[in-house]
Order: sequence, then C-alpha cells, then structure tokens
Amino acid sequence: LLTDITYLDISQNLQLGGVFPSCIGDSLLQLTILYMYQTRLEGELPPSMVNLKNITDIDCEGNIMAGTLPNYIFCSWPNLMYLSMGVNHWTGTIDACLGDLPFLSSISLADTRVTGQLPTSLAYLPFLEYLWLDNNEFTGTFPPEFANASALLEIDISGNAISGPLPDLDNAVSLTRLMLKGNLFNGTIVESLCTLPSLLTLNL
Repeated sequence: LLTDITYLDISQNLQLGGVFPSCIGDSLLQLTILYMYQTRLEGELPPSMVNLKNITDIDCEGNIMAGTLPNYIFCSWPNLMYLSMGVNHWTGTIDACLGDLPFLSSISLADTRVTGQLPTSLAYLPFLEYLWLDNNEFTGTFPPEFANASALLEIDISGNAISGPLPDLDNAVSLTRLMLKGNLFNGTIVESLCTLPSLLTLNL
C-alpha cells in the first residue's frame, strides 16, 4: 500500500512544480525519509506535515518555497535528524524549539531570508554536527554557548549581519570548518581559533 511508504524521493526533477502536496502529511504516516530537493515546488509546507511523527530526514532545498519558516512543523517531529530547507524564500526566525529535538544532527537553512538571532538552544543539541545558516539576515551576537558544542563539525554563518566579538570556541574540539566571513564582527582574533585541534578551514 502507498500508505506504508517509508522512503520518498522525487528530487532533481526540475519540471515538477506546483504547491507542496498536502496528501504526504495526510496519508504517508510511516514516512521516515523525504527528499524533494531541486524541483519547482512552491508555497508553504502544508499543516498536515505535523502528522509525520516518524520523519528523520527531510530535504526540500533548492525549490521556490516561501512563507514564514514553519517552525511549528519542524518541532513536531520528535525523531528528526536531518533538516535541509535552504535555497528557498522563507521569512521569519528560527524558533528555540528546534533545540528540543534530541536527535537533530544537521540544520541547513542557507540562502533564504531568515532573520533574528541564532537561538542559544541549538548549542545544547547533543548530536548537532552541521549548522549551515549562511547568506541570510541574522543579527545579534554569536551565542557563546556554542563553545561547548563538542559534536559540531561545521559551522557556516557567513553572509549575515552578526556582530560583536568573534566566537570563542575553545571546547568545540571536533570542528573542522568554520565560516564567519561577511558579518559585522569586531575586536580581536581570539586565541582559541588558532588552537582548535580538528580545524581545517577557517574563513573570517
């Protein structure tokens, strides 16, 4: 039965478009992996998507989806590990509730129009490895709590309007890639950026 589908991939079909089908959230309740990147989907995620309690991976990057970032949908997925919604036309902010998703390991919201400050709650995600938020409109300072995010492998917050001192990430021992260029940081280069044991790429 179609209602038993756990894996759905319609990615890289540039001739497929229209609004996001609400039937996915209404009927495919066993779905765990949903890949719909690089198509021509538009509009918002339908409210019925909150029904997908088993979803672990969702990738809708590179569409023409728009509207307010649907945090209430993301935060209704207790098993979510991989969230990729970049290269769309979202507005609004990232809700702190994302920090309550215990298995979340990857967040990609690059190249959208998301605003506001980076939620401190994300720094406490125990399995977060990838945080890609480049080319948005984030403001405020970089939360110092990320200094203890020992699982993080990559941070890319380049191309925003984040200000204040450069982050001190002295305990982010797994970090391999740190992209901070194109912001409004000031002050001096912190010593810890020179001593991170795993760092391979640093762009200030």
